[in-house]
Amino acid sequence: MKTFFQLALGACLTSMVGLDLNAQIVWTEPAFPTADDQVTLYYDIAEGNGALLSANPPFPGGPFVYAHTGVITSQSTSPADWQHVQNPWPGNGNLSEANNGNVLIPVEGTVHSFDFGGLTLAEYYGVGAGETIEQLAFVFRNANGSIVGKTSDEGDIFYNVSDGSFEVALTSPSGSSVLETLGNTVTLQAQATQPCDLTLHVNGELVASGMGTSLSHDLVLDNTGDYNVTTTGTVDESSSTDEAVVVVLPGTPPVTTPPAGMVDGINHLDDGTVVLQWTAPYKDFVFAVGDFNDWTLSTASMMHDVGNGETFWIELTDLVPGQDYRYQYHIMPDDIRVADAYAEVILDQWNDPWIPESTYPNMPVYPTNHTAGPVSVFTPGEAPFEWTDDDFERPDQENLVIYELLVRDFSEDRSFQFILDSLDYLESLGIQALELMPVNEFNGNDSWGYNPTFYFAVDKAYGTKDDLKALVDACHARGIAVILDVVYNHADQPNPFITMYWEDWTVLPYNPWFNVSAPHSFTWFYDWNHGTSQTRDFVKRNLDHWVQNYHIDGFRWDFTQGLVQQQGVDGGYNAQRIQWLKEYGDHVWAQDPSVYMILEHWCDFNEEMELANYNGANGVNSPGFMLWTNATHGYQEASMGYSGNDIGWANFQSHSFQDRHAVAYAESHDEERLMYKNLQFGNSNGDYDASDETIALRRQQLTMAFNLLMPGPRMIWQFEELGYDYSINTCSDGVTVSPDCRVAAKPVRWDYYSQPERKHLYDVSGAFAALKRDYPAFGPDATWFNLDVGSYGKRMRFEHSAGDAVVVGNYKTTGIDMVPGFTHTGTWHDFLSGESINVTDLDAAMPFAPGELHVYTDTPLDTPVLQEIDVDLDGQLASEGDCNDQDATVYTGAVDIALDGIDQDCDGEDALTSVPEHASSWSLYPNPATDVLTLQHSRSDLLTSVHLLDATGRRMDVPAAWSVGTVTLDLSGVADGVYHLTWREAGRVFSTPVHKMNR
Repeated sequence: MKTFFQLALGACLTSMVGLDLNAQIVWTEPAFPTADDQVTLYYDIAEGNGALLSANPPFPGGPFVYAHTGVITSQSTSPADWQHVQNPWPGNGNLSEANNGNVLIPVEGTVHSFDFGGLTLAEYYGVGAGETIEQLAFVFRNANGSIVGKTSDEGDIFYNVSDGSFEVALTSPSGSSVLETLGNTVTLQAQATQPCDLTLHVNGELVASGMGTSLSHDLVLDNTGDYNVTTTGTVDESSSTDEAVVVVLPGTPPVTTPPAGMVDGINHLDDGTVVLQWTAPYKDFVFAVGDFNDWTLSTASMMHDVGNGETFWIELTDLVPGQDYRYQYHIMPDDIRVADAYAEVILDQWNDPWIPESTYPNMPVYPTNHTAGPVSVFTPGEAPFEWTDDDFERPDQENLVIYELLVRDFSEDRSFQFILDSLDYLESLGIQALELMPVNEFNGNDSWGYNPTFYFAVDKAYGTKDDLKALVDACHARGIAVILDVVYNHADQPNPFITMYWEDWTVLPYNPWFNVSAPHSFTWFYDWNHGTSQTRDFVKRNLDHWVQNYHIDGFRWDFTQGLVQQQGVDGGYNAQRIQWLKEYGDHVWAQDPSVYMILEHWCDFNEEMELANYNGANGVNSPGFMLWTNATHGYQEASMGYSGNDIGWANFQSHSFQDRHAVAYAESHDEERLMYKNLQFGNSNGDYDASDETIALRRQQLTMAFNLLMPGPRMIWQFEELGYDYSINTCSDGVTVSPDCRVAAKPVRWDYYSQPERKHLYDVSGAFAALKRDYPAFGPDATWFNLDVGSYGKRMRFEHSAGDAVVVGNYKTTGIDMVPGFTHTGTWHDFLSGESINVTDLDAAMPFAPGELHVYTDTPLDTPVLQEIDVDLDGQLASEGDCNDQDATVYTGAVDIALDGIDQDCDGEDALTSVPEHASSWSLYPNPATDVLTLQHSRSDLLTSVHLLDATGRRMDVPAAWSVGTVTLDLSGVADGVYHLTWREAGRVFSTPVHKMNR
């Protein structure tokens, strides 16, 4: 059989889809136009999506219809790659240009015509001799583009252009398959490009023949089943054939029982057998069409009814193991096609061509010749992913340090693989959980991901499903949990549950999954109806999918405020919404009681408290809900140096939560960046200016301390640890700042990691994250803590049998005197500097310079290795001359580090009473290096790994030779530039810059 792409040459339908199988959207005179012909095109506004019908009353009169048109040529890379587009889309005051020479003329009823200005197609589109026109491409619109006519599944409309060779086509029925009703009469119509002997056969029997360019026959459909229609044209030595099938539907689909245990979607019975099942209430018939049946509608592709009138199934046999099978469901009586909502791979004809081969190798080819819209894929006998994380245990949720990350903006190549290659960077930062913004299929390739379409499929713009699994597996190997951001408040087209119940750009009222309109004020896209069992079952199954198949450790639920069905409730207390969330939580925890559940829940205080204090029902031993806690305003004001700086909202006790269930943050994907606020609006006093980049970066150490070390789970936004200073509203040009660019791609600045001030902030952030994880006083087992964080001078005090801690800092732009709040007298140790002080008076005030920070413990700890910086701003890195002039005080965030890392008060005496048992010394030479770099280490027995990282944090593949006391790296294959050598010593990670250059 000819493919539909070929037979559409004269079929007048879109070549991309045969969904309006009994109706023509566009057709031409002549029927087989060539590039050199003068052509008239006809468009029926009542067909396809019919959007322009309501805007155009019967002619004459009514608004005009305009063509937005281009061509698919030999130079096009995909159906989305229109060439020689003739008019811009209306906008920005260009209506005159957009509507010049492209208006259609009313013909009769709903039919309009367009004559291409009386020019040939090649002349009209400006296509030269070296380029071949293959298809005409259209969407039609009203004058301002607010109403658009497309195919029934919102695709572009295409019409094939002939190359002038002899061919015949069936113009009626107008598609490769036609669904009809018993007793109807169908006119069979064949056309040829030149006079020839024409025949028409039905199921192998000749029904008409003749000489000429056309032939017709009226076929009476007096039996159910398939009528296979064939036309053949013969002239001289040439012949051409076209085929179609007319399927006469029975009154109802056959009712049969599927194998036990089948669920909607793909069911693999063995390596060569699959059962597809699909639920479509209020639909008459469902067909499964795909590579397994040449995309043909027939009685064989009709799915059977399981017996409830709404669930359909079909068994596919003799499949080839390891082969990708592309498919869709064809829904009647609507004549629409949808992809499988439960498929793990979805093909997109418009967006897939822009995904690099390096991101998604060997992507299945979109079946352009057969269909349009999203296409699902299954692979029988697919090799399972080999997991290695059996021993992984999720970190305690009440002490998590979470790193929120958008794959698109974390690297230039926007891939899971880059994140995996950067895990050294993230592990050294001390994070315990990686929170990925939505990674399931969303509309387009460039998005935050909060416009989800297919919930079981990984968005191919970021990589393959195995790439995501490999990332999760590698995170688990490092003790890092992975949390997915999920969106169950709303979905976007072309979600199949929307498409099946869609008319005039509106969700139909009998949709079992979606509301016609959102019952709450804050709405985006199309609103899930959690009041139906279909929606709640879908959500539960989707949660299970990610935990069981991808080993995901938890979920951050986007905008759970919207899970409500009553009008006018919005953020007020709503018992129904609470019950649904508890139902979802209980479902997940019943199967895996350690899964994290984080809610973005901007609702009534009592509602948040009830959810945070809920720990599961029916004996489920669950960790309970955590609540996303936006403390950004207080941190911003504090960081800029202003008085509205109370950060107490970040404390779970401020919400009356029984447990540490407030996931607080100073930055998130949805809030302005602190460094941008500092640089634009920072306060100043004399020479101390919070809008100065260096000072602003050092003030971020305060925020990192008072965020990460506050009790409970904490979150940082990607590159907050490097002082990322582009506004959230920065446009993709990296310069313009506009609210319209909020979700636009942001500049990727991995070079920040090589800048000493920013690398120092990264090191300090990592040290605080590790301290929170390892020092019990900062954890959930602390016996007592007290927070005083409502004014410029802030302090947090902690007690634990293993050791107490005090965090104290000055956010003011002037110096202050403050009582640090030590919990007892005696020796205290400054964590960042290693310096010790003797406290004799608990009420004694200490002077604090602007931006000064101390983290004191009463137990000596290893001093973190920090990037050297220019402490006194003299243009030089830290040296002996940079010592503080007062014993026991380290100014500007405790970054005044003496060369030996111990003598911090410059009095010639070591400040530590003892040196850690495993203390070591090291040297690196030569640096700059040419071909060889040597790390000499006094305790090489403590070394467990040595790696060279590039400016992006990606591990370089360099040979390394180990011997007693030294590790020698071969840099001959490394390009010139600045790198970082990292090594792990007794569970701690160290890093230092390396300059590679050829002499």
